[in-house]
Amino acid sequence: MIMSLRFFQLFALLALAIGGAFVVQADDTSGGVIDTLKQSYEKLPPHGKAATGAVAGFASSRMAVRSVVGVAKMAGAAFIASEVLHHSGALDNIDIGDDAEFVLKKVSKSAQRTVEGFRTTVRRRLSKDGISNTIESAMNKERMATVGFAAGAFVGFMI
Repeated sequence: MIMSLRFFQLFALLALAIGGAFVVQADDTSGGVIDTLKQSYEKLPPHGKAATGAVAGFASSRMAVRSVVGVAKMAGAAFIASEVLHHSGALDNIDIGDDAEFVLKKVSKSAQRTVEGFRTTVRRRLSKDGISNTIESAMNKERMATVGFAAGAFVGFMI
């Protein structure tokens, strides 16, 4: 029973762990569960914190890989469908009219702005300085959990 309680606490703690550091922004109205989890985490030896970080890193990397694979599958299916429609000539004789052409241009411009905004956000967040600052901050706050997170993420990406 104590082992399962400890496992539950560690599992719940993983839900709160982001990048090996804690960011708790919740109203704790459930009788101090978050405080209990934080206290349990603080009592862990350095190897326990590293193990907690490793599990969080592994789980995060597996979720990321699963999401990326899903997006790649969807993009591949959309590409194949568009190629089939193009080569079959199904889209050649569609009369969209003047009003629809205006709307299509407007939607196209909106999509271009959205993609450009996404691209610049990704470039800013994945810049060398941004990544270095994030890792340095996490290492200063929770060194063992950050090392564990990185190791768990590495294993998760390799499997």
